Amino acid sequence: MMAAAGPRKSGRARRPYARGMKIRRVDPRDTVWEQDHARYRVYFWDVPRLTAHEFEVAEDSDADAVLAWAREYAARHGWNHTVYVVVQGDDGPGLVRLAGILGDPFAHGARPKPSTASRRRGSGEGSVGAESSGR
Repeated sequence: MMAAAGPRKSGRARRPYARGMKIRRVDPRDTVWEQDHARYRVYFWDVPRLTAHEFEVAEDSDADAVLAWAREYAARHGWNHTVYVVVQGDDGPGLVRLAGILGDPFAHGARPKPSTASRRRGSGEGSVGAESSGR
């Protein structure tokens, strides 16, 4: 009786594949810095009410925990969401989208009303999980 053949072994590793993504190998030495912790911005989009609820998450939070919280919080309220990492550019802070809605969720022409959270931005009040909008 012949033994079943195992996985084929070759000298080259297979290229990772995911539908719709362009994946390539990189040299990890091509970056000049990295940071273990980041600040995150999470925007919740209440499209029927044309309202956005914005939160900033502290730097000691894990990205996976932030993404899980954002999905759960949005689902609980029936909202869409976008998660960004805050980065510092030469001209000031900016946002890089990590997950969620791409583009303007209010693209049909209406603009969102500022939430209580956005009016108090910079006040240092509130915490993750606390609703700043009073809902």
